[in-house]
Amino acid sequence: MSKVSIFDLPHILELIGHNLPWRDILSSARVCYSWNQVFGPLAWRNLELGAFDYTKLLAESTSLNLLADRAPTVHSLTIRYAEPMWAFLDYIDGHPGLFSNNLTRLTMTSKDERSYDHPARMLLRWLNIAKDHLEHLDVSFHRLAMASAFSTPDTVQTSFLSLHSLRSMALQCDSLVQGRDLAMILRYCPESLEFLRIDCPIRETYDPVGFWRTVQAPATINSEAALLEFFWREATPTNIQTLQLPCSFRKNELTTLIPFLRLRCPKLTTWDGVPLMRPAVGINLAQVLSTSCLQLEDIKFHDVSVEMLALYPQIIRSCHGLKSLTITGKVHDAKDVVQAVTQSQARTITRIRWTGSGGFHGRMDMEEILRSCSSLERLETTFSQTYNFFSGQGAAGAMWSKDGPLEAPMPTTVPEPSSPYFWACGATLTHLDVTFCLQKSATTTETNVRDQVELTYRKLGQLCALVQLRLGCRCRCYGRQLVNCKHFEIDAVNGDVNSVGGYVVEDRDVILDMSLNTGLAHLAGLRMLRSLSIGRIQGHRIGYAELEWMQENWPALQYFGGVRNMRIVDWVEANWPSVRVLYMDSL
Repeated sequence: MSKVSIFDLPHILELIGHNLPWRDILSSARVCYSWNQVFGPLAWRNLELGAFDYTKLLAESTSLNLLADRAPTVHSLTIRYAEPMWAFLDYIDGHPGLFSNNLTRLTMTSKDERSYDHPARMLLRWLNIAKDHLEHLDVSFHRLAMASAFSTPDTVQTSFLSLHSLRSMALQCDSLVQGRDLAMILRYCPESLEFLRIDCPIRETYDPVGFWRTVQAPATINSEAALLEFFWREATPTNIQTLQLPCSFRKNELTTLIPFLRLRCPKLTTWDGVPLMRPAVGINLAQVLSTSCLQLEDIKFHDVSVEMLALYPQIIRSCHGLKSLTITGKVHDAKDVVQAVTQSQARTITRIRWTGSGGFHGRMDMEEILRSCSSLERLETTFSQTYNFFSGQGAAGAMWSKDGPLEAPMPTTVPEPSSPYFWACGATLTHLDVTFCLQKSATTTETNVRDQVELTYRKLGQLCALVQLRLGCRCRCYGRQLVNCKHFEIDAVNGDVNSVGGYVVEDRDVILDMSLNTGLAHLAGLRMLRSLSIGRIQGHRIGYAELEWMQENWPALQYFGGVRNMRIVDWVEANWPSVRVLYMDSL
C-alpha cells in the first residue's frame, strides 16, 4: 500500500497555494491534473491584467467561457494600465457581475507619461464594477487627475461614496497633483475607510476654491468663505484611524486639510507624517486636533525644520492622549519639542522613536525625557550613520586577561525622585535603544570619563523592567587622546565649535566601556533582560570575566549581538548555549 503524501491532499495544497506568488501558482497548476484542479482556481484568485491583445482574446469562445467560469472567483485584481484594456473594460461593463462577487482588492498602476486623465477614467469605471465588495484599493499613477477626468465631479463623488466596504486606500503619484484633485479625494472618500495614504507632491500655487466656483458651486455663491462652506457641506465622518498625507499643504491648509480633519477624522489614532504648512495656521491645526481628533495617540514627524519649529510643540500639546511620538530625518533643534513632551505628555506617552541627525543627540534632552515620562516603555534615539569596523578605529583589540577589584553593586531598588540618578520610567521602560553622549571638554581626563561611564551604568541599573537594550557610542579615546580626538564634528544645532590642538572639540560621544572595571556590575538588577546589542559601541572591551558575570546576573538573556571578537562568540557558544550570539551584528 503506497503512502499518502501531504501533497496528495487537496485542502493542504490549497492552504499552501494561498501563500504562494502568482507565478508559482501557475507553475504548480501545470504539474499534473490533480494539482491543476487545486491551483487552477487559485491562479485566478490573484489576477493580473496587462498589455494583452484583448480584441483577440474576446473573439475566442474558449476564452470567454473560461472568463465567465473563473472571473467570479477573483479576490485580488492587479491592473497595469494600457490602451488595449479599454476593449476588455467595455466587455466587463456589458456583463455585470463577472468581477463583483468576491473582488476585495484592486491594485492599479500607470506610468504612462503621455496619458493625463485616461487612467483616472479607467479607475473610476473599475470602482463602479467592484463597488459591492471592494475592501482595499492601491493606486500608483504617474499623474493623478481625478477631478480633471470628468467635466463635473459628480462621477467622482458617486464612485467613491458607493464603496461601502472599502477599508484601506493608498494613492501614489510621481508628478505634481492639483489641489482640487486632492480636495476631491479627501471630501468624497467613503465613510468605511480605516486607512488612508496619499503620497504625492502638491502644486502649491493652485487654490481649489477657484475650481469649486467654476465647476460645482451655484452662481449665487461667490465669496471664498461661502464656497468653502458649500464644498464641505454635509461631509460625513469616516472610520479613518491611520492617515498619511502629502508632505506639503502650503496654501491649501484652510481649504482642504483643516476641514478634512475637523469633519471627517473623529476616529483618527495615527497620523504618519505631519505635512509642511504655513506656521500662521498652526493655531488652527492645534485647535482642530484638540477638539475634533480626540483619539489621536500616535504622531510621526519626518522632519523638524526651522520654519516649522514653532508648530510641532503646538501639535504635541493639542494631542491630549498622545502615547507614541516618532521623529525621523533632519532635526534642527529638539529643545522645544522635548519641552512640550515633558510638560504636557509626560504621563501618557509610552513610546518615543527619535532617529536621524540634529540637536537631540548633542544635548541633555534625553535626560529630561527619562526624568519626566513616567509611563515610557520604549525609547529609541539611534542616528543614521554607518561605521567602518574594519578601519582599525574602535576595534575591540585584545581581550583583557585581568580585571581590577570590583566594587559592590548598586542596590536594585527604585531610587527616590530626589536621587540625582532618578529616571521616572525606571519601572516601565522595557525597550531602550540609545547612544549616550558623555560630557567632555579640553580639560577632561581619563578619570573624568570613567566617572561618567560609571554614572551611566548606575542610571541604566535603575531600569529593572528592561527587556531589550541596544547601546551605542562612537569614540574610544581616553586621556590625552580624548583632548586631541579627531572624531568630533560641528554642533548640529548652533554650529558652536572649540579648537583644541588644531582639532574640533564639542560635546559628543565617548566610549561606553562595557567592563566590570568601569561599572558594568551596576546592571545586576536587569534580571528580565532578554536581548542585548552592542554593535554601535566601537570599543566595548568585553572579556571572560564580563561574560561570566552576565551569565550569572542575566538569566533571561536570549540574544547577544554586535560582538566583534570571535573568541567571545566561541565562549558564549560553548558555555552559554541558551544564548544566540551574533558577530558584527547590531540587531
